[in-house]
Amino acid sequence: MLSIYHFDTPLSDNCLLTEQYLQNISEKIERSHHLFFVPIISESMMNIIKESIVLSEPCVDKPEDKITLVYRLILDFKAAQIEGNKKARALLIELQKSLLTDKKSYSLDLVTDVAKMVNLNIQDFLYNRNSSETVQSILDDQQLAHDMLTKIQPTVAIDDAFILNTQILTNFSVDDLLPAFLPHIDNHKTQTKTVESSVNLA
Repeated sequence: MLSIYHFDTPLSDNCLLTEQYLQNISEKIERSHHLFFVPIISESMMNIIKESIVLSEPCVDKPEDKITLVYRLILDFKAAQIEGNKKARALLIELQKSLLTDKKSYSLDLVTDVAKMVNLNIQDFLYNRNSSETVQSILDDQQLAHDMLTKIQPTVAIDDAFILNTQILTNFSVDDLLPAFLPHIDNHKTQTKTVESSVNLA
């Protein structure tokens, strides 16, 4: 089994581009594998989470600053993940595209529309996005990041259970990522628009 982890903060520089690249390249991997997006959070965001736990208050649907907005996105992502990683990844990518590319404002209507687009159960999703279990899953992700990484920063980790090896990539470009995936790609088929770029991702 091959496990691919992308540790990054939604809306940060090149996070969306890296996610899209990994989605693209993972479709060409012939081995059994899983792709995980693992949001990493700042100390300021951790304080917001702790406060919300103490006060038992849900995160607002109209964030007034970027920290709260990113936290809201992560909650949405983790709530969607209850229905599967594939749907959760699609939700996170589409929300970031709406906010960054289409310059839309974050709103409950926007989130609901995207949730419908990726075929989530809307009633369950709207409940889960403010549940204590979803908040706990964010904290669990932070523990995973601390366990796998020596430094918390944008990282792609490729964990190969067959050879008991984990490759850690930081400060990477597409040119750096591609060789790491070539041994796992069917017939080395890499003719994708994303792969042609050498822009720095992290």
